[in-house]
Amino acid sequence: MADADYLPFKERIFQIVTTFTLLQNVPNPLKTIQELKRVSDNLVAITVLKKKINELSLRKFLKESGVKKFNIIERKSEDIFAVCYVI
Repeated sequence: MADADYLPFKERIFQIVTTFTLLQNVPNPLKTIQELKRVSDNLVAITVLKKKINELSLRKFLKESGVKKFNIIERKSEDIFAVCYVI
């Protein structure tokens, strides 16, 4: 186990990093996204429970974290899905 804000991995070690319904459970979602970006060489895929973090808030976190390009998919489900391209 590891703290999501301080992952015990080298920078850019994974091609793809995924997290499922994590952000609404951490004290600082922005810090967590920055850490996910740090260990990814290509993509970060994130889901959040939309009853806890809405699409506007997720977009704000992604932009503030420095993610330059991302796609958000919001369907008629309980989750919002984001694919972030690490540049």
